[in-house]
Amino acid sequence: MIPETTEDELARATAFIKAFFGPGNDAASFSGVLQSYEPVVIRGESPVVLPRFSTRTQDATMYVIANDPVLAPHIPELINAFAGPTYCKTADIVPSVMSPDDAVEAAVIARYGPDTPVYVLSAGKNPLHRRRLRNALERMQRAVSRRPRRELRLVKPIGRLLGEFEAALSTGGEATSAEVLNQIVRRGGLTASNLIHLRIKRLDRLGLGGELLRMRELPGVLAQSPPIRVRESVLKAVFQTVLAPHLESNDVETACERLRDLDPALTLPWHDAVDLYGTQAAGVLLVAAIGREDPEPLRRALALRGTPWADELPAVLWKVISAAVGGAAPAATTPASGENLPAEIALPGDWIGFFQAAANQDRAISVVIRDEIWRSWPSLGSQDSRIRELLTTLSDQEWMEVWQVVGVLIEALEDHGEAPQTTEELLAAALSVDRLSRGDLLSLYALTEIFLRSSPSRTKYIELLDIVSSSARQWAGALTSDIALDFADRLVVAACPDDTARTAAAIALLEPLHRNHRRLESEDAALAQRLCGELGVPLEWPELNSEEHGFTLAEAPALSVLLYSLDEAVLARVSDELTRQAKDLKVFLSHDKVGTDSLKQKSRNADVVVLATRCAKHAATGFIIENKRRSTRVEYADGSGSASLLRAAVRGVREATR
Repeated sequence: MIPETTEDELARATAFIKAFFGPGNDAASFSGVLQSYEPVVIRGESPVVLPRFSTRTQDATMYVIANDPVLAPHIPELINAFAGPTYCKTADIVPSVMSPDDAVEAAVIARYGPDTPVYVLSAGKNPLHRRRLRNALERMQRAVSRRPRRELRLVKPIGRLLGEFEAALSTGGEATSAEVLNQIVRRGGLTASNLIHLRIKRLDRLGLGGELLRMRELPGVLAQSPPIRVRESVLKAVFQTVLAPHLESNDVETACERLRDLDPALTLPWHDAVDLYGTQAAGVLLVAAIGREDPEPLRRALALRGTPWADELPAVLWKVISAAVGGAAPAATTPASGENLPAEIALPGDWIGFFQAAANQDRAISVVIRDEIWRSWPSLGSQDSRIRELLTTLSDQEWMEVWQVVGVLIEALEDHGEAPQTTEELLAAALSVDRLSRGDLLSLYALTEIFLRSSPSRTKYIELLDIVSSSARQWAGALTSDIALDFADRLVVAACPDDTARTAAAIALLEPLHRNHRRLESEDAALAQRLCGELGVPLEWPELNSEEHGFTLAEAPALSVLLYSLDEAVLARVSDELTRQAKDLKVFLSHDKVGTDSLKQKSRNADVVVLATRCAKHAATGFIIENKRRSTRVEYADGSGSASLLRAAVRGVREATR
């Protein structure tokens, strides 16, 4: 039952309606619109569904405002269930960023707050599609508003949400990490500084150094001596956006001047040891040391000459450093412990200790993750069998605690090589305790890919695919079609020691999509049809048509598309699928870890840039963003497989043609 509306609430609701349907929104000019939507706002129903229309551009959108914190996490599933790709132009249902400079969206911010998720949905220019989308969302709103209202509110613990956020970043889940970060903000329990640290970490992973440096809170955060990895993210952003162009042209003097004249002035860690950081962050400190003629940081850098760390440093810096410093270089010593650590916290020194601490909810885990201390440990593979022995002794609750740090484990497996026994245990345990949110599924895919790269025996291969087949029956469907297709495509790419097991897993993944083919985007349906042929799945797919599936790649004009991923097999698959469906697209590929002249040229020529950011802590992501044209459309894959990258590419092409 909806609470009675007070006079004050009525006045605020009325003011919002006037502002939302005011300048910038011509929807109220249609008969009956205000009479239909006013009661929804005044009664405080959730979600709030409102139309927006521009007579000048003929753009029509629907705003879905998730104003109930309990219901908010379920809104994307509800939108997909009632409207989905059948009526929406896109199947990626993620919150939009409301602009305070837009009068209509400023009204939404003023009424519901800046952290309330708002979904802006479009059915394109077709009037019939628009009416169907509007009707579907109105049905959704009426159905949800009639549900029994319960005061019992079950929310995810903040530790679980932080684990999902880390895992989403590690697995390349760009949209998923944004949604989880919104949930963390709504959930509360973190200080304002810690929330800003998470935002900085996400912008760094996406290569958005310019946006990071424009954060109005940044000077205050740096003045509070933030954790070392936050400092590194800021230093990397300074390198990418301020110094890189000058160092590329061998102009160290101008680089020093630009660093001296930073605007806004930032309290950067000028006197931190350079070997605490990766190459880009260290490059900023070295330029600063050159500018102030301080030889000590330069000598510490010389001690690292000949290491992979040093190989990525611009050659011009080595030339200046060598000329500026004489004598022997001191040994570089990178601390392997956290800064300002309370005496009662003992840090683990290897992966065995890490798993034990995670299972026991030890506070040291947060320090290990925050400062990435694990990077100094022996590889996971070197302790693989011992870790597996430990994992087999854990209770279900201890397993759930371990799963909360799975993002760190995925990064470690990417950086340190293979640990098939550990990976196998993680996969089996995660599925046994039903951790099947979207973030969990992205982690499961990443672990599956890592495990298949280890060339498992036929027996282990069959066991893994049996696990995948069993779990797919619980989650594979239209809402998770991109993840299901990522799994299926990986079966094509990976070595296959048993065709029968592979076919059975492919059927489990693809049959639910075939059953719901009308709800799939055109590119997903086309890829699913192709995979059925490649994997020997006997499913007949109807011919695609734009009325059912919306925008198709066949409609794409001549555009240049740059695909970036560290997975060359994924790049090849997506490039082949794009050019097969859209003959006029010109597709360029890159898996470079650092910026190159070739990558710069590709970035500048691209109309659309599509990035898969899984474990992409290398220089190339930011390099692409900094070197692209202002008009270039940038899209991020919400995952690291072929279907995720393909979906992002289609989204970018579609938006670039509007």
